[in-house]
Amino acid sequence: MQEILYLCDGNVETCSKTGCYKRGRECRHTTDVAHAINPENSRRFVPDEAGNLWETEPEEK
Repeated sequence: MQEILYLCDGNVETCSKTGCYKRGRECRHTTDVAHAINPENSRRFVPDEAGNLWETEPEEK
């Protein structure tokens, strides 16, 4: 099943945050759209080999 992974605000209550960027780790994504940091109209995604979509940082203007 395909997942969409959004750039995360780091405040997902159900997340253990063991890999979270807020703790100096690598994880910056969530599947919970309620915790996506970018507004819907500015999100850009790239697919991985499994068909999941990963949000990327917005382009600088």
